[in-house]
Amino acid sequence: MYDILITGGTVVSPQASETLDVAVQGGKVVALAKPGTLPDDAKRQVDAKGLYVLPGVIDPHVHSFSQWLGQKMPGFGVDSMAAACGGTTTIIDFTYPHEGMTLQKAIDDRRTEFQGNACVDFSLHARPHPSWDMLKEVDGAFAQGMPSFKILLHEREGEPPEEALCYALMQQVAQRGGLVGIHAENASICKHFIQKLVSEGKTGTEWFTHSRPAVAEAESVNRMIFFAERTGCAIYFFHISAAASLELIAAAQARGLAVYCETCPHYLVFNDEVYSQADAIQFIRFPPIKSAADQAALWQGVQSGNINCIGTDHVPAYLWYKKQASEGKPFTEMPGGMGQIETTLQVMYTEAVASGKITVNRLVEMLCANPSRIFGLYPRKGTISVGSDADIVLYDPKPHRKLTSSDLHMGLDYTVFEGRTVVGAPTMTIVRGEVAVERGKYVGTPGKGEFLKREIGKEVLGGKLR
Repeated sequence: MYDILITGGTVVSPQASETLDVAVQGGKVVALAKPGTLPDDAKRQVDAKGLYVLPGVIDPHVHSFSQWLGQKMPGFGVDSMAAACGGTTTIIDFTYPHEGMTLQKAIDDRRTEFQGNACVDFSLHARPHPSWDMLKEVDGAFAQGMPSFKILLHEREGEPPEEALCYALMQQVAQRGGLVGIHAENASICKHFIQKLVSEGKTGTEWFTHSRPAVAEAESVNRMIFFAERTGCAIYFFHISAAASLELIAAAQARGLAVYCETCPHYLVFNDEVYSQADAIQFIRFPPIKSAADQAALWQGVQSGNINCIGTDHVPAYLWYKKQASEGKPFTEMPGGMGQIETTLQVMYTEAVASGKITVNRLVEMLCANPSRIFGLYPRKGTISVGSDADIVLYDPKPHRKLTSSDLHMGLDYTVFEGRTVVGAPTMTIVRGEVAVERGKYVGTPGKGEFLKREIGKEVLGGKLR
């Protein structure tokens, strides 16, 4: 007897959309077949006619906090429940070692925080403290199934790591078969533009994007690609926002380098005009949202395949606090943050698929298959295949509704997509064979989420994602 039998839906992969029945047993997909050809002996049968049957979304870029900038936040239990409600079944967060803290202690603390609270499966990118001692800790992260490491090149959290340390980290990670993820913003360039604007009295939100221009991102991208080519290290750029950066990435990919990247929904939906609006504080984040020309180039990257993934860069933030902390302050002192963990699938389906820019297959490639492959979860995650985890989302493409923070589950007081009409909605989310969300209501088992050990595949390390 099957645990769940999903009948008559359109099963979507990057390659095809097929009407198939899907059988789930013991947390796994155990059969896919033409409608009506599987035994109908199941504990629960779900009629999916007219619905897309999608792999659960994998969000490779999440920052979930119980405390943030001194404020108590909803925490990982709420964030992961909201993720499930939006169709995300796996997230990859980060470790946060403070100065003097070992990476191992940061890993232990983060796993303890998540374990028993997670409503979806999770993993962690190792984010070591940027010192030469961190090189001694790389092997320990690999041993725990964490083969991806993040470095930040901007100035918001102290001095960035020196170039030699970045190079040495890439050498070591390449030797072990891992990947280095990068926040690409040149700290020196950002400091120059910030100081110039402040000296001219240009400190309002309308100047924020000018303080961190595209050249700061593109220079860092160029430098890290240069290091990656010479060390043989696979690299991944988080939250790419600028056309100049994408041009460099596309050229590296064309040369066969293992260079991957994501962009985020806010860079695709908005442009820098938001910083001149009355509600500009909502959109403060790093890197800033760029020009309409950058926005158009990012859409071209989505269509061409040069942008591999969509990550949210989810940072839960209260609008009341952002306003309070920013009142009378220059943009240099305004807090960032933007909660998006629940809205990705609906916003991207609306803006990308319903608009005719890409197919639903390409959407599944970016939201499910590619993050799974790049970060070492495939074929357990990111696909509906026999033997894969039964992480499944039923998506109804017919309804239209307006997004509002009061209808979301993130526990926050705003969404940047407030009032925006979205096309379609997830009607059911299944996490490892258990129905976690049904028609917008969480019905799963809190704490069911498991820590996922990862191993990055040779094809990814060799620059052959496809």
